[in-house]
Amino acid sequence: MAERALVTKSGAVLLGDNVACDAFDPTRPLRVVTHAHADHLGGLRRSVKCCEKVLMTKATRDLAEILNGSLKLRVEPVQCLEYDKVFKYGDELITLKKPTTF
Repeated sequence: MAERALVTKSGAVLLGDNVACDAFDPTRPLRVVTHAHADHLGGLRRSVKCCEKVLMTKATRDLAEILNGSLKLRVEPVQCLEYDKVFKYGDELITLKKPTTF
């Protein structure tokens, strides 16, 4: 398993061996969308076509659909996760954490 997070030129944050966050990366089977800001939705259409799973919360999905009206996100491979629920992929675990407020 990779020891560090790497950021690609496209802005994808690569985590572990399988996860790309907030941008598409063709080498990663999983895409995580952390939230629905335009700079975190890069390559989402391609991710839906190419990734095994695209993970996000329901709220993020709903907002991403509004921002990308023609993009359908209520289909496979999109999977909505609740905060603090674990998604397992091989030996890697992914948990979406609720943002903290100050």
